[in-house]
Amino acid sequence: MDWTTTTNSDGTVEATGGGGSVLWILVVALISLALALPSISVSVRRLHDTNRSGWWYWIGFVPCIGGIWYVILMLTSSSPGQNQYG
Repeated sequence: MDWTTTTNSDGTVEATGGGGSVLWILVVALISLALALPSISVSVRRLHDTNRSGWWYWIGFVPCIGGIWYVILMLTSSSPGQNQYG
C-alpha cells in the first residue's frame, strides 16, 4: 500500500492513499451475502412452522412496527401436526 503523510501548518498529520478499501468492501459484501441467505432461509422455515407464508419475512421492513411484528411472529409457537408447508 502506498501511504502518504502530510504535516499541516497547525501540526496535525494527515494520511492519504491506500487502495485496500475496495478489497475490504468486497470482502465485507461477500461475507454479508454469505450470512444473509441462510438467515433468510431459517426465518422462512420458522414462518412455515407457524403455518404462515415465507413472504411474512418482509414485514420487518415496515417502518415503526415491522420489526416488532416480525419478532412476535418468530416467537409464536409452532402449529401442532402437519401444516400446508409440510
